[in-house]
Amino acid sequence: MFGSIKAVTVRNTPGSTLDYGANVEYAQVVLISNVASVELVRRLSAFSTAINEAQISYSPFKSNSNSYAYSAIEVLIGIRPRAAVLAPAWKVKVGF
Repeated sequence: MFGSIKAVTVRNTPGSTLDYGANVEYAQVVLISNVASVELVRRLSAFSTAINEAQISYSPFKSNSNSYAYSAIEVLIGIRPRAAVLAPAWKVKVGF
C-alpha cells in the first residue's frame, strides 16, 4: 500500500527543509564520536544499500522512518538510544 522504505543520501545543510519541506521541530544528539567521518559514512552507506536491496515494506506503525533512523544509529554506535520524543516504531529493527 505504501511501498518500500527507500534510503536516500543528501548533503547535510544546516536549516535545510528537505524533510517534507517542514521545519525541524526537534533534534536529538545521538552520537559524539572519535570515529573518522569516512568510516561513519561507509557504515551508513552499507546500511542504506542493505535497506534498499531488502525492499522492506513501509508501515506507519511497524517499519517506518523512525525505525530506519534508529536502526541506522544502532549500526553506527552499537546500541539504540531511547527516543526522547514520541516516535512510533522507534524500537522496530529494520535491515538486520
